[in-house]
Amino acid sequence: CCYIQQYCKLAFFILTPAALTTRMSVLRQCLIFVMPPSLMVLEERLRNRNTDSEQKIQQRLEKAEQEIALSSGFDVILKNDQLDNAISDAKAIVNQFLVL
Repeated sequence: CCYIQQYCKLAFFILTPAALTTRMSVLRQCLIFVMPPSLMVLEERLRNRNTDSEQKIQQRLEKAEQEIALSSGFDVILKNDQLDNAISDAKAIVNQFLVL
């Protein structure tokens, strides 16, 4: 977590279930789900990294499918097709949220 202003706290959750459980405990929030362009593109990205075993890649793809199924519980779905665009869009979403 990092502090933006004296009374405004911005938290980042990596795990989908953890983010969704904040619905019950945080009054003002904007949940952003970072969506891969497709599972096929996600698989290509994971394979191009050359860091995970085949088993690990398959586990990550299965987990991604489960998390995508939960994406409708988020306020915003941010498509991560190009990293620079996704970063710019995320900043705009957060800035808009902080202004409200």
